[in-house]
Amino acid sequence: MKTRTLTVSFEKPQDAAPIERACFLCRFWYSPFDAILDDVSADGECRRRPPYRRNDDRAGFWVTTLADDWCGEFKRQAAKP
Repeated sequence: MKTRTLTVSFEKPQDAAPIERACFLCRFWYSPFDAILDDVSADGECRRRPPYRRNDDRAGFWVTTLADDWCGEFKRQAAKP
């Protein structure tokens, strides 16, 4: 049986295109770190759908995502004045 090695790099190439879609650009995303979001590795909550409850938990939870994640329901937030 042959073994294969996969190497994955998560560094953004220097000549990469500007970010077009990302959770931190989406109108449905909330992060308490919004005001200081220089690091796109911050996490936040997708508020596109109502919070979900796990099993019999009384509290609901929004889906947690990283700032540079994105999904098919991305909607760019309005420009801030």
